Amino acid sequence: MTFDGEMLHGVRLLRWAPDEGGQNFGDELGPLIARRIIEAHSPTSQPERPRRLVSIGSVLHLTEPGDVVWGAGINGKAWARPPQGLDIRAVRGPYTRAALLALGNPVPDVYGDPGLLLPRFLPDLSRVESGDVLVVPNLNDRQLLSTPAAVDPRTDPVDMARMIAGASYVIASSLHALVLADAFGVPSRPVLSSNEHPFKYVDYYAGTGRSAVRFATSVEEAHELGPVEPAQFDAERLLAAFPLDLWGVGTHTARNAERFSELRSESQRERERVVAAYRRNPTPEEALAYVRIEEVAAGQAPYHVRILEDAARLRTPSRAVYLSVERCLATLGQDAEVDRRIERALWKLRTQQDELSEREMLIWELVIGGEVETARRLLAGEVDVGTARSSSAAVIDGEQPQAGSSRGGGSLRRLFGRRKG
Repeated sequence: MTFDGEMLHGVRLLRWAPDEGGQNFGDELGPLIARRIIEAHSPTSQPERPRRLVSIGSVLHLTEPGDVVWGAGINGKAWARPPQGLDIRAVRGPYTRAALLALGNPVPDVYGDPGLLLPRFLPDLSRVESGDVLVVPNLNDRQLLSTPAAVDPRTDPVDMARMIAGASYVIASSLHALVLADAFGVPSRPVLSSNEHPFKYVDYYAGTGRSAVRFATSVEEAHELGPVEPAQFDAERLLAAFPLDLWGVGTHTARNAERFSELRSESQRERERVVAAYRRNPTPEEALAYVRIEEVAAGQAPYHVRILEDAARLRTPSRAVYLSVERCLATLGQDAEVDRRIERALWKLRTQQDELSEREMLIWELVIGGEVETARRLLAGEVDVGTARSSSAAVIDGEQPQAGSSRGGGSLRRLFGRRKG
């Protein structure tokens, strides 16, 4: 993997490229559009020191303090946190905004992937429908290339845009195939990626006015489901946020310095808006994406968050969460404790566990009560239920764990608290 790019009048246009060489068409769109925007103006200067522009992709974990961000987003797979000190002009969607605010970065509420602007900079690619259905896999889903009508994501970006502009329907696990379909007004449907976290897709859809998007599990199901709702976005606002000031064109007034606590509070308000936007119970993909906001904000380790991710992913939360508890017990260090945020999430689901056995329920309650070692021994069969219950004074008998120093628990409980009926 490389994260580099060409210099354009003193500004490096960064993009991600795969290890095996070549290109991924979606990651080339940001620099392509940035060049077209600059070509439409006459740069009067260049920065006194080299600057870096991050204009597309789920690459914010690769950025450095001082980088300028326009339309990029957080990567759901990467545990590295984006740095503080970013100069952010626009982001892909509100999920990315909420996470970045929690890290202490001022972020305007300007949303959209720059690929949405491609038609205005490549007017020769105006939509002329060919009737073709295109299947465009993510770079990591290239097993789909054996599917009829599949197009390799390593295709030249202009050629890909031309094919998408002429298609009658686009089915894709490639996010930027979906973005370009929206840009050219082509009906589309996402298909679940076998390798990608849903964060970037949900973030993009939320940034373009859509929630509860159903992901197809196969190309065949995508045909049956038909297209998602059209995108709603403010192209002029996204374009106006482009950092022309880096090249001496116009000016940019940065937000006044804000205290970290103020940005954390704004992050919490954004998370509240994300939850409020769900028109019904969140889809599994939305729930997983929301968990990742909380993970970034709280700095949790991956094995902690798996508990909540599995609870969101499956239709039987009690069973899913219990199996995650087992894995957590198997992977935690001998002296590790389950963090209070996870305790409260488990507590919220505790009264709905009628399908669990007495032993499983006791393991669950021991974890909530902080008796991780006893729970591990019971799981391993080293003690029986009676011994574990009598030897532990921490078995829950009605008092919910307190908030303590945990962050973001209120909206997390509202999101994952399943109601009966």
